[in-house]
Amino acid sequence: MESPTTYEHSDAMVPDQKNAFVFTGNIRVKLVRRLGFISSSRHCLRKRVRFLLIMSFLILTLLLVIGVRSPNVNSPPDRQSAELSLSRRLPLDVKPTNYKIKLTPYLDEEDLERLFTFDGEVYILVTCRQMTDTVTLHAASLSVDIESIQVTDMNGDVNMGVVATNIVSQFDFFVINLKHSLQVGRQYIMYMKYSGNMTTDNRWLGFIASYSGTRYIASTHLEPTYARSVFPCFDEPSLKATFDITVKHRLGRSALSNMPNIKNHTQGEWNTAYFNTTVVMSTYLVAVVVSDFECKEAVSEGVQFRVWSAKDDLKDTQFALEIGMQFLSYFEDLWYIPYPLPKLDMVIIDIDGSGAMENWGLITFNSPMVLYNKVNDSLSQQVTVAMTVVHELTHMWFGNIVTLDWWDDTWLKEGFADFFQFWGVDHLKPGWHVYEEFYQDRITFQAFLADMDPDSQSIVAPAGKYRPPVEQFATTSYKKGAAMVMMMQTFLGEETFYEGVRNYLMRHLYGSVKRTDLWACLTEADIGKGDTDFRSLMEPWLLYPGYPLVTILRQGSVITVEQEQFLIQPLKKISNWSIPLTYYHSGNVNGSPAKRIWFTGHTATFNLTGVSESDWTLFNINQTGYYRVNYDTDNWYKLINQLQYDHRVISCQNRAALVSDVLATTQSQHVRADLSLQLMEYLVNETDYSPWVALQSSVSYIDRMLGRTPVYERFQNFIQSLIKPMYYKFGWNVSSIQNIVNYKKALLAIQLSCYYGNSNCIKIARRKFHDWLSTSTRLNKDVSDTILCTGLIHSSERDWVAALAVLLKSNNNRLSVNSRKSLACSRLPVVLQRYMEQSTHAGDFADIIGDVRDSSPMGFQIAWNYTLENFDTLSKM
Repeated sequence: MESPTTYEHSDAMVPDQKNAFVFTGNIRVKLVRRLGFISSSRHCLRKRVRFLLIMSFLILTLLLVIGVRSPNVNSPPDRQSAELSLSRRLPLDVKPTNYKIKLTPYLDEEDLERLFTFDGEVYILVTCRQMTDTVTLHAASLSVDIESIQVTDMNGDVNMGVVATNIVSQFDFFVINLKHSLQVGRQYIMYMKYSGNMTTDNRWLGFIASYSGTRYIASTHLEPTYARSVFPCFDEPSLKATFDITVKHRLGRSALSNMPNIKNHTQGEWNTAYFNTTVVMSTYLVAVVVSDFECKEAVSEGVQFRVWSAKDDLKDTQFALEIGMQFLSYFEDLWYIPYPLPKLDMVIIDIDGSGAMENWGLITFNSPMVLYNKVNDSLSQQVTVAMTVVHELTHMWFGNIVTLDWWDDTWLKEGFADFFQFWGVDHLKPGWHVYEEFYQDRITFQAFLADMDPDSQSIVAPAGKYRPPVEQFATTSYKKGAAMVMMMQTFLGEETFYEGVRNYLMRHLYGSVKRTDLWACLTEADIGKGDTDFRSLMEPWLLYPGYPLVTILRQGSVITVEQEQFLIQPLKKISNWSIPLTYYHSGNVNGSPAKRIWFTGHTATFNLTGVSESDWTLFNINQTGYYRVNYDTDNWYKLINQLQYDHRVISCQNRAALVSDVLATTQSQHVRADLSLQLMEYLVNETDYSPWVALQSSVSYIDRMLGRTPVYERFQNFIQSLIKPMYYKFGWNVSSIQNIVNYKKALLAIQLSCYYGNSNCIKIARRKFHDWLSTSTRLNKDVSDTILCTGLIHSSERDWVAALAVLLKSNNNRLSVNSRKSLACSRLPVVLQRYMEQSTHAGDFADIIGDVRDSSPMGFQIAWNYTLENFDTLSKM
C-alpha cells in the first residue's frame, strides 16, 4: 500500500518496495481474509498478481522517464494534470503566509434549501518561491465561484489575470492558470468565494452538522486532509501559516475557533464573530464550533481554560476541567516551553468517529471520552478521561508547536502522545499505577498483535498516491510509535532522553520536522555518554514491519542469542535490528541493576557473570524493548519453577511479559503448547492485573484451536480453575471497589469466568440481563458487555429482538461497537443468520460477520456458511 514514488521533500524509504504494488488480487481471497476466516499469507495467485503489477509499474515508469520531462509551468492544463498526478504533493512554487477565512454554516429549517450547506470566502497571502504562471492548491467537494477568483500583488494594484482553472480530482488539486507570471520573492493575494455541503451522516470529518439534543450544531475535524473540504488551501502539514477566522451564524448559538473572539457584529438574525490571528500552524489544526453549548471555566497561569458541552452534560465536565489544567502545567514544566495561546477550549460533541482532535486552542472530544459523573460512572471512566485529555494536551507540543513535515512520520506526534498519556498520568496520579499495570495492555500487547502479521505495515511508509495520509493513523503509528519512544527513553535514560527531546522542541519551534531531526537531537544529547548514532540504530525499527524474536540459548555461563522477525507464519524473515538487550539472572535479581548490551546481526555470544547452573536468566527487563523473548527449554522450566514457588521475585511487568511471550511463541510454534500451559498454572496465585491481562489478550489462539475439539471443555475448566480465586475474592459488587487496579481485576475476573463457563458467573449475568430487559435497569457499562453476551447466549429469539430494540433506543437508533458484538453472541442459528442478512447492505457487514464468527459459540460455522452462500453479493460490497 505504499507509494512507489518518493518525494523530494520526503526521505522515507521502504525496504521491500514490492509490497507497494499489491492493490488487487483474487477478490475471493481478499474477502475471506477481510472477514477473518484465514490469516494473511502469500498465496501463489497473489504472487503472480504482484509480479504482474510490479512489471506493469516498471514498464510505466520507463515510459514516463522517456516520454515525460520535468513539469513546465507553461504546459497546457491537460499536460500539467498528467505531471501533477505523479505525486500527491503540491508544487513548491508558492508558500502560504496568512489565510483570512469567513464561514457561514446553515443549520436551521429557516435556511430552506441551504440547510446543511455552508458559504465561504478566503483570502490567501502567498510568497512566490519560483517564477510560475500557475498556482496549485487543494479544494475537495467545494463549488468554487470561478468568476470570483482574483490573484493580485500585495497592494492590490496589479491583477495577475486568471486565464483558466483546472481540477485534478484524483488528488484534490485546484489549478489556477494566470495571464502573468508570479515573481520570485514577491507576495500575492488570492481570493475566491465558494460553497460546500456539510457532513450529516454522523462521520467526524470536514465541516460537520450534528444534533446536540436540542438543535443542530456545526464543528470541524480536518485531520489529516479535510481542511480542503472546508476552504481552498495548501493542505500539507509543513505549509504552515497564520489564520484569521470569521464565522457568521444565526443568533441563539455562539461560535468558537482556535483563538479568542475579539469582536461581534449583529445584523438582523445573524451574528458575525471575529477571532484573533492564530500562531503559525498547519491547516489541519484549524477549528470552528457553532453551538448552543455552555461551559465551565477557570484560569491557570494566565490561560483561560474552558470545557463546553450540552447543558445536561455540563455537571459532568468538572473532572476534565481540573485534570486538563493540571496536565497543561505539567507539560509546560516538563518541556520548558509554555503553552503559547491565551485560551484552551475543550468541546464535547456527541458524534461517531475519532475519540478526540487536538485542534490548537479548541480540542474536540466525543461525549463518552471526557464526561465523568461521580454517582453513575466507574473508576475506569476517570482513568479514561485523564488519558484522553492528556493525549490531546501532549499534541500541543508534539504536533502543534512542532509539526511533522509529511504524513510519513505520523508517529512523531501520535507515538509521543500515546506514550506520554501513560507517563504523564502515572506522574500526577501515581496511585492509579497506570504505567505498571496498564501500559503493556494498552500499548505493547496491542502493537505486538498488529505487527506480527506478514502483511503488517512499517511505522514509516510513504503517504502518497497509493497510501492516503489517513491510512497512517493506524496501530503502528500510535502503539508501535509509543513502544519506540519507550525503548529510546529506557536505553538513553530519562535525563538524557528529556534533554534531547527538549532540544528537538526548542530547535524547531513552530516549524516542521522529519524524524532525522529527532535523531540529530537525541544523538547530540548522548555524546560522551553512550555515543549512540540514532539514525543507524532506529531506522530499521521504523522502516521494516514486524519486530524481533530474540532466542536465548545457554550453556553454563555462555549465552548465545539469535534474532529473527517474529511472525505467526514461517516465511522469509528480517533479522537486522540493533536490539538493546537488558537482562539479569536469579543470582543477582536483588543486587545490581540489569545489564545491557547491544545485539546486532543474526547471532552473538557473551558470558554471564556470577551465575550458577541452577540460576534462571531473564531478558528484556520490564518489556521496555520492542521484542519478544524465547528461551531454551531448560530455562523456561527454571522460570516456571520460580513462578510457582515465589512469583513475586520476578516483577509484575516481567511476569506479564513471560505470559505474553510464551503464548505468542506457542502460536508461532517455537514453544510447545504443554509448556505454555504449565507456565499458566502459576496464575492461580497471581494477584496483579498485568499478567492476567497478558493471558486474556494472548490466549485466544489456544482457545480457537481447541474450541471445536472434544478437549475444549477440559481447557475451559483449566482457565476456570485459575481465575476462580480472583473471581470469588471480588465477586460482582464492583461499584464498591475504590482502587482502580482492583476494579480492573474484578472486571477481568468476571469476563473470564463467564466466558469459560463458571456456573455462578453465568447465573448472575443472566439474572442481570433479564432485569435489564424487563425494567431497563441501568447496567454498569464496564460489565454490560459480559452481561449482554452471556444473557444472549442463553436466551430466546424473542429476547434477542427485545435486546436489539433496547440497545437501539438507548443510543439514538445506532449500535455501538460493543453492542454490535454482544448481539452476535447468540447461539441460535436463525438469529445469527438474520443478523448477518440485515447487515449485508450496511457498511459494517464485514464487522458483523466477524463478530458472529468470534462471539457466538456456534458462530464460526454459521458465519463461514453464510459467507460461502453469499459470496457473489458480498464480494461486490
